[in-house]
Amino acid sequence: EASLLRSRIFRRMGDYAGFHRQIELARRFDADIQRIELETTLADAQIRSAEDTEAKLIALLNHPGRNGADVCDTYTNTLARQGRLAETQTLINAWRKDFPQDPKPCLKLARIAEHELNYQKAESEYRSAIAISPRYAPALYSLARLLLDRKQPEEALGLFLRCADIDQRLQVPCNIGEAKCLIMLGQPERAETVLISIANTDTKALAVAFQQIGFPLEGNPIAYELGKLKSNKGDFEEAETLLQRAVSANPFDLDARYALAIAQRGSGKVELANQQFEHVAFTRKELAKTESMRSHLATHPDDVETRFQIGEIYLKYQSPRLGIYWLQSVLSIDPSHTATHRTLASYYFQHVDDYPTYRDLGRYHEHLAGGAAIAAD
Repeated sequence: EASLLRSRIFRRMGDYAGFHRQIELARRFDADIQRIELETTLADAQIRSAEDTEAKLIALLNHPGRNGADVCDTYTNTLARQGRLAETQTLINAWRKDFPQDPKPCLKLARIAEHELNYQKAESEYRSAIAISPRYAPALYSLARLLLDRKQPEEALGLFLRCADIDQRLQVPCNIGEAKCLIMLGQPERAETVLISIANTDTKALAVAFQQIGFPLEGNPIAYELGKLKSNKGDFEEAETLLQRAVSANPFDLDARYALAIAQRGSGKVELANQQFEHVAFTRKELAKTESMRSHLATHPDDVETRFQIGEIYLKYQSPRLGIYWLQSVLSIDPSHTATHRTLASYYFQHVDDYPTYRDLGRYHEHLAGGAAIAAD
């Protein structure tokens, strides 16, 4: 029983090596074979495309037992990862109907609405999740973040504080949100005090905390916010150190690069600042190309080559996570698109040192690309 529960935890964390260790222990202890097959199917669905596991997932949904919500969770993640948002929403609505006391379907519909820039619907769904479960931390945090982005810091601040009070493990992400609210409310001194109090937070612990609320840790948000505050005060050298740390943590963060350039210019390092300004301008120009492409997809959604181009641009210049999403959307239309499999395999193999679980993903896409030389590229 313990091995099965640990396997589920490792699966949800994306630690497939840990998952397979626990599943093998469960087999050795003669665990129920149906439960082993359930966890194995869900783990496979998290790695492989929906086409490879869809029949098994549908079979599980036809006879869900006590695991219906978990199957829906995994299946909707798989569909959304491949850009199949209409199917994702249909399944989530069925999930919500069958499990009316589960706040997670509302949370997922809100995330989709945000992706579609429908912020009013996103806010409504987040509030629905909180109405179902007032102590559901992911919805509290997500609503606070959305309200902050929509320039409503007063309510956002209260939600961040409430979320941190409910789950102390989320204290630091909520502190970052609190500081951003205080800055927007014209209280930079209080914001700086909050950020300094969490400045030495372990990166891995922070990543786990963000994972618990359903967001990946991107860059070093503490260093970024504190660096901007220092720069605004004229402490350019200290600001440069902090902002360089933020850029090193996420080289794709153009806002951090721009803030770094301002700090460098303020401390007299004009040449370095100009290099950063030029990099930001060039990258934004490249990203601007995707605007017409996305408009084209509004009327030609099955144009896989355009989707592939968008995915490559995002993977190279903005966000690997967003780039992978667009490349996966290509495979949802054309599962045998060789260039997409090669691009994904190459990316995963290049980042195995940072994410060991990428090795399995790399091998999977390498196999579908029809070549064994990708790992050495």
